[in-house]
Amino acid sequence: MYEKGRLMMSEYSELAAQAGQGRLERVPGTIRNGDEAKAFLDSAFAKAAGTKTADEAYQLAAGRPPLNRPATAPSIMWRLRVPSSLDQRVRAYAQAENRTISDVTREAVDSYLTRQAA
Repeated sequence: MYEKGRLMMSEYSELAAQAGQGRLERVPGTIRNGDEAKAFLDSAFAKAAGTKTADEAYQLAAGRPPLNRPATAPSIMWRLRVPSSLDQRVRAYAQAENRTISDVTREAVDSYLTRQAA
């Protein structure tokens, strides 16, 4: 499909063929270099990732940071069942402390085992 003599972006095969042959014309105002290019790409990346900043997008793309410092081994994931009353208490505590349930659980288990060893 053509629009004013131009290919639509949905015609990938034809666009790729033209790009490979060097037949595509640059759209004025789309060439960016240096800091302007970095700012444009950071903005586009943040928008695509659904984050407010490029740093947040890069952190999201990098994945979860390791729990072990330095990262000598991957962290282990536990799955366990708890009564709904305990779930409600943990969730309320985590929310009040602005922490994750995982963080609260890790600290609670560590504290419990430390007390048992004493």
